[in-house]
Amino acid sequence: DTAMIDNGSNDACGIASQVLDITTFDCSNIGENTVTLTIKDNNGNVSEKEVVVTVQDIIIPLLVGVPANMDASCDAVPDVINPTASDNCAGNSEVHYLGEVRTNGASNNDYTLTRTWDATDVSGNHSLVGTQVITVEDTTNPTIIASGNISSNNDLNQCAANVIVSAPSFSDNCTNGGSTTFAFDGNDDFAQGPEGVVPVTGEYTVSVWAKQDNHNPNELRDIFAQGRNLYLGQSPGGIIRVGDAWGNTGVTYPADNQWHHFAVVRSLDNTYLYIDGALVATRGYAIPSPDQNANGEYPYEFMIGSQWGGGEYFNGNIDEIQVWNYAQSQSLIACNMNQRLLGTEVGLVAYYDFEDNLGSSIITDKVNGKNAILSNAAINVDWLNSEQPMSNVNIVNDYNGTCDASDMYPVGATVVTWTATDPSGNRATSTQEITVIDNQAPTTITQNITIQLDANGDASIDTAMI
Repeated sequence: DTAMIDNGSNDACGIASQVLDITTFDCSNIGENTVTLTIKDNNGNVSEKEVVVTVQDIIIPLLVGVPANMDASCDAVPDVINPTASDNCAGNSEVHYLGEVRTNGASNNDYTLTRTWDATDVSGNHSLVGTQVITVEDTTNPTIIASGNISSNNDLNQCAANVIVSAPSFSDNCTNGGSTTFAFDGNDDFAQGPEGVVPVTGEYTVSVWAKQDNHNPNELRDIFAQGRNLYLGQSPGGIIRVGDAWGNTGVTYPADNQWHHFAVVRSLDNTYLYIDGALVATRGYAIPSPDQNANGEYPYEFMIGSQWGGGEYFNGNIDEIQVWNYAQSQSLIACNMNQRLLGTEVGLVAYYDFEDNLGSSIITDKVNGKNAILSNAAINVDWLNSEQPMSNVNIVNDYNGTCDASDMYPVGATVVTWTATDPSGNRATSTQEITVIDNQAPTTITQNITIQLDANGDASIDTAMI
């Protein structure tokens, strides 16, 4: 009204009227508008003055139809459904999907998804943020089918047979999504565990998944280390080395910047290097123990992403480190490299599954709590989704307690039960029967004997005499 515009207009003979040519505004008038104030005095004299009226929209838009919170299975997570927006100035609002944040729960298959939206209008007003929380829980058992019954003859001169058993087929409704890895920057990132994670006496097997970035064959890089006698990495020239006593394995480090699985196996009389489940090098003797040596002069903490004394930092992603207290066979390495472990396996002494997620400065050992502490690391950035190609299902048989049922079986029928377990603890079983048939005739060994008749002219013999 005129009272909002008039800033003290006056006349000596008095003012008769004040009139505005525009008194109402709407959303089409947002911004500056020219308004004329006309004043007439009591003698009919008229004065006009133009003023600028700025129309502002300060009403925030409202989100309409934000999806409700819900529960879902990992194989039935709904697609993003965007809400709409209403505003006092109709048709001028735009809805923005702000993204989705995943928070893992007890396992990679049990997590929450938090989706958020907001809306803005042409005046830059932002709505309140709309949020949907989807609680994902896996309650579905995996499936597993044993490879079938097997019948085999016994081995020569043995009441048993060495039977090769194919692995079962298995699947799960949930994928391996949500699994994490840590990206080491190659400059100064590393993680340090306690001393002697790898057994310092007798046999051991250490395996790891790693993906090197920006491969440079002229740089020293190490995936893990424990003292001078055990470290896995590359030397200048791009050759893989396994400790001071095996500085040149003759094997070139993979230069494709892809995920690869490495395993170092020390038996009582030899040392082996496997890549992607295949034997690629043999040392010819057991390399020295990964301890501090006889003089106690070298540290032997378990290092991830660096050399035993620091330096030679790995540039790339590391995941799934398994440490066993015995020399695993090639078949065990091949099956364990493709599955998650439960942490309760016989002979497993450390298991770093790298499922610690953003913000964690710890790489957790799920077996004995021999955690590794990250240093110089961007822990809020460098925990990444892992793309290493392994299953999220664990399989084990009850005959020898491993993922490979190939073994010596006694004559007769043996029922082998396979169990598949997913990260949420859902289980399924399948059985197969291994029958070993004894088809070898006994070996008959006899001797000639002489017997004497008794007083009645009779004599007898038994099998023990023959």
